[in-house]
Amino acid sequence: MGNLIKNSFIDISDNEVTIFKKSEKGETSYSIVGTISERVALKLVGKMRVKNEKDKIRNEYEIKNFKNQLAQQGQENINNTIMEFGECVEKVARNIPQEKLGYPNEEMYNTIIKSLLYSRDDEFVKKVYSNLVAATMHEDLYMYSNISFVDIVKQLNPIDAVIFRNIAQYGVIAVAKVMKVDMSRWKEIIKSFSELGIENYTEEIILRDSNIEGEDVICHCVLSEGIKELEHQYVEISISNLCRLGLLEVTYTEELQKYDYKEFLKNKAIKECMRNNTDDNCYKIIPGKCKVNSFGKAFIKSCLDV
Repeated sequence: MGNLIKNSFIDISDNEVTIFKKSEKGETSYSIVGTISERVALKLVGKMRVKNEKDKIRNEYEIKNFKNQLAQQGQENINNTIMEFGECVEKVARNIPQEKLGYPNEEMYNTIIKSLLYSRDDEFVKKVYSNLVAATMHEDLYMYSNISFVDIVKQLNPIDAVIFRNIAQYGVIAVAKVMKVDMSRWKEIIKSFSELGIENYTEEIILRDSNIEGEDVICHCVLSEGIKELEHQYVEISISNLCRLGLLEVTYTEELQKYDYKEFLKNKAIKECMRNNTDDNCYKIIPGKCKVNSFGKAFIKSCLDV
């Protein structure tokens, strides 16, 4: 009986006695042993100890069961993720010529599996990851594979991929933004150019070379096929994101040679801005260009073109 009291705790409810018992390993179990008078039970374990220890051990027992269920479910998720992703990689790898087929990069593969376990269930992400692993298996592409691409993929969406692919087809494209300029300052610049006797100046030269301050109202307007059909707000956000990730570079201090930037006046978003010109504020189109850098080209080869 002494051993029972040392390692066990008694719960009394409607004269039914439940013994919670701890093993030497700390595991908890319980069993209903029958009925006993409350007076006897209280003598065995003490009035306060009955309730406090009962709650403590019952909670431990429930928490342990919950952890076991989570562990089992987690292992099932891991197994399913590995199997599904393995099938995706296999489909892509079938396109690799046998003489150029090698083994996947283990570090890359393990990193991607971990990422998939915590990322959204997105078919686009799985597809790009499959391409990335398959690229490490391709004799001609493994050199372009970079483990940093794993984090980049998580921060892309299908629209980013569409825009990135289209820009990559050209290598470099014309872009434009709209700047809201204070009209009084604009007139001062025009006057100074005239007083200095500078001829054949254009608005573009003034805007680019005079350090005029203004507010960017619209950025990254694009007229290229495959992109101009998209809503501008999505294009602007996407190009900004691709630049942030280091895949694209945009500058508004250089123009694309032999491109007529007046074409941007046909852009819906720009036309809306130009209607707001007043005596105090004017909206000016600032020409620029966008290009895929070397890091972006490596990403294309290993993640999008496999």
